[in-house]
This record gives sequence, structure tokens and C-alpha cells, in this order.
Amino acid sequence: MSRRPDTRRSDGATVRALSFSLAACPKEAADAFAASRARGGALGVEIALFETALYLDSADALAPIAALARREPRVALSVHGPIYDLNAGSPEPVVRDFTVRAMTAAARATKALGASSMVVHTGFNPLLPKYVERPWCSSAGEGLAEVAKAARAAGVDLLLENFFDPKPETLLRLADAAGGAVEFCLDLAHVKLRSKAPFREWLAALGSRIAEFHLNDCDGHDDQHLALGDGVCEVVPFLEAVAAGPYASAPIVLEMPLDRAQKSLAWLAERGFVPMNA
Repeated sequence: MSRRPDTRRSDGATVRALSFSLAACPKEAADAFAASRARGGALGVEIALFETALYLDSADALAPIAALARREPRVALSVHGPIYDLNAGSPEPVVRDFTVRAMTAAARATKALGASSMVVHTGFNPLLPKYVERPWCSSAGEGLAEVAKAARAAGVDLLLENFFDPKPETLLRLADAAGGAVEFCLDLAHVKLRSKAPFREWLAALGSRIAEFHLNDCDGHDDQHLALGDGVCEVVPFLEAVAAGPYASAPIVLEMPLDRAQKSLAWLAERGFVPMNA
């Protein structure tokens, strides 16, 4: 998707059109699609498939969302894969094998929904001893390579998101270990909370392989998923850097409750950021 050129408001301020999406769990999907429809389909929707019981053995429970998506062809659809108690690099085979099983099931569910990309967390724990990082990444890379293969077979792009990761090198190492067949999702609040590297360093390191962004605010201590402007994240400088980079057309998921997302969209509009194709 090509980005609409910047325009000027009557007051001379620059207006930047970016590809914003709403985040929703399956129970909130209808409300998220309705919110997008109210804006002419200009907002995408990302469905959070955190509860693996919904689709681990069958994606039939997701059929109503798939039908809803088919009725809203203008709405770009993506998926956030499972996150709870998963560890692709675990030395415990049962944990590692279930992680791969859950993520590959989510990739199939992503395809069943009609979405083309799925975000997963790396599962890396920076509190582990330093000497554990490389072997953990090697083991996790093997598991993620299986997930990436299943995702490709389903026609789904696999995106690794920074979560506890303290530096971009961890994501790059995992991507290499997984065969390089993955892209990245960059979460600004996670950078703020868990990394000493500034967001510009993350953007430069991950570069054009960034295929999605997650955006919400926080107080600098907890991952609160606040509305934009209600915390300490450098949202405007971040979006200005995104708009100027090779990832300017990547979806920016407002990862927060829908009421906070609506508040955030108004806050963004006041600062010259509007949904693409609005």
C-alpha cells in the first residue's frame, strides 16, 4: 500500500496519513469493524488470538469473525498470535513443542480469518544469565523456523515483536536463526519500558524489515496500554520518524481498548496524523 502524500491544513500545519489499525479480542471484533466502518474502512483491525483454546484443534469458533471480515473487504486485517506461557527456546521439550504447536495453530487460524500477517513475541527473558542467550536463541530459532514454515504454507507473514527484549540484536539473531524468513513488529512502549536503546536505534537496526508497529502510551514503569498523550512515550517524534522511513506504509496498531483508541485518534488528528484513505 502506497502512502498518501503529506498535505497542509489551512493553518499551514503538515498532515501525515498513516495506516492505523484497531486492536480487538475476538469478543470485540464486531465493535472494531463497526468503528472502522464509521470511518469508511480507513482503519485496519488486528485480532488478538491470545486464548489458544479457541483454535488449537479447530478454527471453527472463529468463523463469525471470518464472515464479518468478508463483509468488510476494505478493512485490512492482521492477527496477534498467542502470548501466554510460551517459550520457543525452552530447554523443556514439552514447553517448546507446545509453543510451536500453539503458534502454528494460530498461523492456520490467521489464514482462516483471511488475514495475511501474524505477530508473535520472541519469549526471550533478559533476566536469564548472559551465557544462556545464544543457546536460547539457537533453540528458539529452530522452533520459530517451524512456525515460519507453517505460516508460509498458509500464506501468512510471521512478525517478531519486541517484548522483554532489551536490544534489537536479539530480534535480529532470532530472525537469522529462524532462517531469515520473518519480519518485525516494533512496539514503542516496550522499547520505552525495557530497552536502554532509544527508538531511533531500533528503527535503524530493524529498518525496512519492520512490517508493523504497535502503539500505546505508558507511565514509564508499567505496560498500561494508555491512550496516546496520557503517558511519557515520545509518540509524535516516533510517528514523524516512521512517516519519513522505509516503513511508512506499515500498519500502526493502536493496541489499547477501543474507547482509548478513539481518544487517541482525536489526539493524533490534532497533531496532524490521520488514517490513510480516510
